[in-house]
Amino acid sequence: MPNNHIKKIVLTMFTATPLIFCSAFANADEAASEKAMEPAETSTQSASEAPAEKAAEAKDTETKEPEPPWDLSFTLNFVSDYRARGISQTWFVPTVQGSIDLTHKNGFYTGFWASNTSNDATAGAQQEINIYAGFNGDIPAVEGLGYTTGLYGYIFPSGSYRKFTALTNALEALGRTKSTETYDTYEIMGGLTYKWLTARAWVTLSDFYGQNKKTGWTRSTRGSTYFELAADVPLPFWGLDLIAGMGRTHVPGKISSDPDFLEPNSDLDGNLVKEKRVDYTDYRIGISKSVEVKETATFTTSLTYIGATNSGSDDYWGKNGYGGSSVIPGNPGRNIGRDTVVLNIGVTF
Repeated sequence: MPNNHIKKIVLTMFTATPLIFCSAFANADEAASEKAMEPAETSTQSASEAPAEKAAEAKDTETKEPEPPWDLSFTLNFVSDYRARGISQTWFVPTVQGSIDLTHKNGFYTGFWASNTSNDATAGAQQEINIYAGFNGDIPAVEGLGYTTGLYGYIFPSGSYRKFTALTNALEALGRTKSTETYDTYEIMGGLTYKWLTARAWVTLSDFYGQNKKTGWTRSTRGSTYFELAADVPLPFWGLDLIAGMGRTHVPGKISSDPDFLEPNSDLDGNLVKEKRVDYTDYRIGISKSVEVKETATFTTSLTYIGATNSGSDDYWGKNGYGGSSVIPGNPGRNIGRDTVVLNIGVTF
């Protein structure tokens, strides 16, 4: 599932995007002209002192080396449960995540992020790889106001609906070929930032995790949206930050009631799932603390309360729903959007 990934926030919100601020400083040196205006007879400088003073003046007027235009960083995180937009992607199992990010002083950013996942949710896939690129920048008209844009791809290596046993059985019974759809999803993002507040909107350029008529849906789910409001507020004590956010997912279409897709679209009792729509709201609130060590590494720890609607026992993301049912035969369903507390420990170099 997409994270806010934003992805390089070492708070897990999901994800995350660096802002690059640059400034140049110029100094005018008037010492030479002032020196030329002094009367010669008032000088008490000896011949032996002159070279040293001139050397000092030259040093003061040296131009500082400009900072490199590119910055490369590496992040490693441990999370007690990988939640993407409120939904567990690891079936409540802890995992390790990592990213490589490259940013330019003009605001351009690109990166690569990876995490383990559970193939209970994505048949055949036990990893998720995100690739992204975009721009961040300031809006000069308002102090503290900025913008963010980006393209994101969420790739699930080896994941495919061909490996979704229930769907494959249904298609074979109908004399159809196996579905070739994958879970890979692509999004475009745009948003605004104001001091510690961020508002972003995401729109899928592909089907929402491969959901379309071929995989048991009433229509293509291209154009699915996610709207997010997030905050990262510095607190006046202990160097802590308050982190909070809320998002709303909307997916056009719903699970098909066509009896031909009864098996893949059924709950654990073999009945067509009750909640056929994906739409839900996710929410999170927590605290985080970052500590910089000798300007070479930043350690971040966060504790976040996370949950999602539409995740009760019979809801879409519940254990008897489509999203909460395991695609692995014999595995029980889970309420994968239920409220929980997630611990994140990370380091960025």
